[in-house]
Amino acid sequence: MNLPGEIAKENCRAFQHADEDDRFSGEITRDVGPYGGHAICDLLARYENPGFCHGAFILPVSCASARNFVIYWWCLPVISHAIKIKIFMYLNGTKLTWLGHAAFRVETPGGKTVLIDPWLKGNPACPESEKEVKKVDVMLCSHGHSDHIGDAVEIAKKHNPVVVGMVELCAWLQSKGVKQASGMNKGGTANILDLKITMVHASHSSGIQDGDRLIYGGEPAGFVMEFSNGLKIYHAGDTCVFGDMAIIGELYKPDIAMLPIGDYYTMSPREAAYACSLLKPKTVIPMHFGTFPILTGTVAEFRKLVKDAEVFEMKPGVTVS
Repeated sequence: MNLPGEIAKENCRAFQHADEDDRFSGEITRDVGPYGGHAICDLLARYENPGFCHGAFILPVSCASARNFVIYWWCLPVISHAIKIKIFMYLNGTKLTWLGHAAFRVETPGGKTVLIDPWLKGNPACPESEKEVKKVDVMLCSHGHSDHIGDAVEIAKKHNPVVVGMVELCAWLQSKGVKQASGMNKGGTANILDLKITMVHASHSSGIQDGDRLIYGGEPAGFVMEFSNGLKIYHAGDTCVFGDMAIIGELYKPDIAMLPIGDYYTMSPREAAYACSLLKPKTVIPMHFGTFPILTGTVAEFRKLVKDAEVFEMKPGVTVS
């Protein structure tokens, strides 16, 4: 359900077309259940406003950016008193940019730049304006396939970031002249600059194509990043769904999960939706789809299958803050 522009206009003229605003692309409306006894009652108790009675009320959330809003929608059938809430991904000073495929740039609240799975120049989904990296302080490499580390050596030699990856993958990067390669393993946590990085399991393969040789790159991995503002983001790398995603959800409680949905080499929308039920994130960002024709999974299909998380579709090159 989308908040009708006319109702928004009637109740809060300053945001009369909030549902049509490009700043709110990717928003999903979720039914949070009956009014009575639900946690949302706490919000209503604190922010109750006559606007609810007329259909909609748009409330700026207490945060640094005035562009963050929570939109409440009261469905008036008296029998159920159902409430719909439109939820937006709350980053609290963190900035996210999808660079296409599995590559992301994350800017921390402290101003550091994290680059994940740096494959840009040969990446058809990466905008031309993003193919040259201007700054990077930390680089995360989930595994050794070229569509994830294609530009890792060049970027690392130019900018000298701390590069985090599996031990064997980092050893190979060091052999290519990368100076700050920090090899770790699954279950380990590293405090690097202003974030905490935990390496977690992924189920995939990780050979490194080095000229005409295929080099063992260790096992593939995912990462849970915890930022100084408390935000936790899980980047799954390339993987199928596996039962221990429930452990990742229970131990680390990621607010945002970045999951591959493209099928063939990774999860399809069906498996990725099941992964959401195990991880229990507040928001899920689809990735690793549509880059090549063989990656047939779509966000539309994924969204239909996800029941308990907000699906936030990012556009390559667009920064969300």
